[in-house]
Amino acid sequence: MNKYLRVFIMIAVLLGTVGLARNRVAWAQPAAEPSQSVGAQDVSFAPEQDINYHDDDGTVKPPPKKTRICKDGSYSLGGVATLNVKNLAPDYCLVASLKKHQQTPGRIPHGAGKILADITVFQVIYRHHHVGNLPAKDGTVELCYAIPPGKNASLYFLNGRKLVWQPLETTVAGGTACAQIRASGSYAMIGK
Repeated sequence: MNKYLRVFIMIAVLLGTVGLARNRVAWAQPAAEPSQSVGAQDVSFAPEQDINYHDDDGTVKPPPKKTRICKDGSYSLGGVATLNVKNLAPDYCLVASLKKHQQTPGRIPHGAGKILADITVFQVIYRHHHVGNLPAKDGTVELCYAIPPGKNASLYFLNGRKLVWQPLETTVAGGTACAQIRASGSYAMIGK
């Protein structure tokens, strides 16, 4: 009787293993933890933002179109613009987002061209309140756009009172246009 019981248990285990193998459950393993690269950059995101940069099909999603920045670093905005933040004082945060240029009013100076990419909306926050600008002693922010091939471009700030785009002192190097920004408001790359 003992012999039959052992044979029955072995057959049950064998059939169970075969059944699991057919459903591929026996070889399922939890996903391996991704390793951190030595040069990985620490980037801050607002808690409400999705930081999963991969779709279910394995493709990489572009960086977020809105970000909250409370420490130094380089931050990509929707793959369109980059904000380089240095020496940001502890009580300050910055919020930047992109919007379509068709949604923004304003007169472009004659001969400047047209808006070449989404507009960056920039807000300075001091102790949880929106303020007009970031004082020079409390940090620097550089906004950069990649210039489309064959175009000449500069960065502009929308003067809200006059609804006129005003040119900023822009540095162009290696196909990138950059300008220092301080004031809360809208910024665009304009060219032809």
